[in-house]
Amino acid sequence: MKALLVFTDTFSDCERALRFAVDFTQKLNAELEILVVLEDLYHLERGSTTFGMPVPPDVKNEAVRRVERKLKENWEKYASEGLPSVSYKVGPLHEEVKRFVEGKEYQLIMWACYPSAYLCKIIDDLNTASLIIK
Repeated sequence: MKALLVFTDTFSDCERALRFAVDFTQKLNAELEILVVLEDLYHLERGSTTFGMPVPPDVKNEAVRRVERKLKENWEKYASEGLPSVSYKVGPLHEEVKRFVEGKEYQLIMWACYPSAYLCKIIDDLNTASLIIK
């Protein structure tokens, strides 16, 4: 089974989702990939363009380092193997996830974010089994 775990940078408590993903992949011998969508950075970049204020050059790298540090720290609490492949994308969640899953055959997408009408629309559009872990 191939599964995808999706985080957003606004989801600060990733520990429960990572614990579940580790358990899930170990019990079902599933292959897991992780996608982190940096929506806050995307909105910051759009706002800076609108107001003519440049975003400092290291903001994206710092956002990635912050999320990466939290992912590794929590993953190591529960997993005996190293952190699986993690991809970082900057953009709206619906666009980045849709683009990322194109051509890949995931049997399950786990969402480490809060349920909302927006998320339900994304899930409907993807037409793949989904599990929201909050």
